[in-house]
Amino acid sequence: MHIKVKFDRKVAFRVYDELNGEIIEDSDGNLYTEIEVPNDYNLYNYIFFFRRWGRSIRAKRDTNAD
Repeated sequence: MHIKVKFDRKVAFRVYDELNGEIIEDSDGNLYTEIEVPNDYNLYNYIFFFRRWGRSIRAKRDTNAD
């Protein structure tokens, strides 16, 4: 799944450690990025870990995936 996410500045260190793509910071220190996560247990682990500090802005399922 392709997901656009916003992260609270409180987890900025983790976002920079975990993610490799373009990360944009707003004037409040919040971070915005896009990630590609398989639609399996990894997606749920990711959501569970960041649930308090992040939110999905937009998610798009890959219709060509199995």
